[in-house]
Amino acid sequence: MNCFSQKDISRSGQLLKLGAVNKAWKERWFVLVGSKLYYFRNRDMKQPQGTVSVDQAYIRPSADQQYCFEVVTSQRVFQLVAQSHNDMLKWVQALTEASSVSKENELFQVLEERICSVEAVRCSNAMKHSPPVSSTQSPSHDSNDLLTYVSSEDD
Repeated sequence: MNCFSQKDISRSGQLLKLGAVNKAWKERWFVLVGSKLYYFRNRDMKQPQGTVSVDQAYIRPSADQQYCFEVVTSQRVFQLVAQSHNDMLKWVQALTEASSVSKENELFQVLEERICSVEAVRCSNAMKHSPPVSSTQSPSHDSNDLLTYVSSEDD
């Protein structure tokens, strides 16, 4: 077992990690202590294979794979996969709390959700206010990047 005291560990467990050079998923044992995320080849190793400082990291769920989440640092984006949805949520919460930018993480999440909903409304409104496209019309973009319809027939 590694050299950390149980009282110092915020979270520990098995995760898959996508390699930086060798783009393969590998099982690793992860231990979160303070704002440092240590990973080991297995649970019995004494020395970590690597360390990720999550102090200034942005933590976010990822759609790349089921139960996948990312730890975005200034040096690299770490892609990790938990064993279940609940496990993923617990890791994301623990890592977010360990990050000094946790409030910014929440703000980014809210902003991403709002941007998506604004885009959906815009798309919906554009569809409501645009004339139906006939077989003689084709869509094009004007200088204001608004969707307009130009007749393909000569007048």
